[in-house]
Amino acid sequence: MKPKLAPSILSADFWALGDAIEAVSEHADMIHVDVMDGCFVPNITMGNVVIEAIKAHSNLFVDCHLMAVRPASHFDSLAASGADSISFHYEASDDPRKDLSSLRKLGIGASIAINPSTSEEVLITLLDSTDMVVVMSVNPGFSGQRFIESAIDKIRCIRQWREEMGLGFEIEVDGGITAENIERAAEAGATVFVSASSIFGSKDPAGAAAELKRLASVGMARCPFGASSPQKAVGADNLLWGKEQ
Repeated sequence: MKPKLAPSILSADFWALGDAIEAVSEHADMIHVDVMDGCFVPNITMGNVVIEAIKAHSNLFVDCHLMAVRPASHFDSLAASGADSISFHYEASDDPRKDLSSLRKLGIGASIAINPSTSEEVLITLLDSTDMVVVMSVNPGFSGQRFIESAIDKIRCIRQWREEMGLGFEIEVDGGITAENIERAAEAGATVFVSASSIFGSKDPAGAAAELKRLASVGMARCPFGASSPQKAVGADNLLWGKEQ
């Protein structure tokens, strides 16, 4: 099993977004698109038209991170725009299991995220219904924040549950991922790594992406749970988690 890198365009140059994505596409397993509504988090960011543009000009998997109240009200339109997977926040959902089921019925990846202040315990009864768990390692809403160290223990706990339950969901870590901490996140059990400013804030985004992926591989090789590939995701039959590994 190899790590999957998800460059987040939140820190990309929107004047030349296509060029920015192309620059890292060789090393990207998916492109991470942060959709913020200005209510669940303070900022308002990109949405359907950006996803449509990415899908119109590339075959990259679009990992949509939805930071919005009433998340289910956005599922249909984001899926129609080309999102391959949607992560909604546990804290924003009235019925997380129902929302996960709604995403799977749309034929896309069903993913759930938790904030740094939320215990991983809230997910234990949902793990059999998700394709990916997103552990936020910063408070959602802004790029460039420092990594919150407690995320490591959350990742390790969730990965242990995954192995004990024999499930195949991915574990994504999102926020403050740098060359200094990605190895530890991978060693703890993360399988998908979101990075924004460490990639697009670099003078050499492609080189930065390649180095992050290399370091994640080093950490993953030390993961005590082993490097065996997870079982097939529980969602749509046609779900492809990024490039073939």
